[in-house]
Amino acid sequence: MRYALTIKGRVQNAGYRDIIEKNARVRRLRGYVFNDIDGTVKLVCDGAEEKIDEFIEVINLHEEDIFVEDILKSEVEDVSPIPATFARLQTDMLEDIGRKLGRYHSIEGYKRGYHSIEGYKRGYHSIEGYKIGYYRIG
Repeated sequence: MRYALTIKGRVQNAGYRDIIEKNARVRRLRGYVFNDIDGTVKLVCDGAEEKIDEFIEVINLHEEDIFVEDILKSEVEDVSPIPATFARLQTDMLEDIGRKLGRYHSIEGYKRGYHSIEGYKRGYHSIEGYKIGYYRIG
């Protein structure tokens, strides 16, 4: 059976997709996982229903870095192909890098000039820049 799962909570930027991928592979599930722009983690998985239910129990984490609030499960038609082994889709690579490095070291930071010659002239890359908070992380 094939299911789509939407996982809500504090589930991005914490290594959660790695956990999902490893646990799906251990259970020999097929499918893929990705971060969505709405802050959820979404996945499609294919396998025996009891294996998928066991998988959902294992990934329903309530830890310091990863806290799952809800997992929505819906059966989907088996019409589109999915990978033979469970995989992570890199749909948000640039945004993901930006989130992990912080706003001022992101792609948007480059567009705004924080890493340009003008940025250097304004002090964004100086000790003064650190003092006034241009290098905030998070």
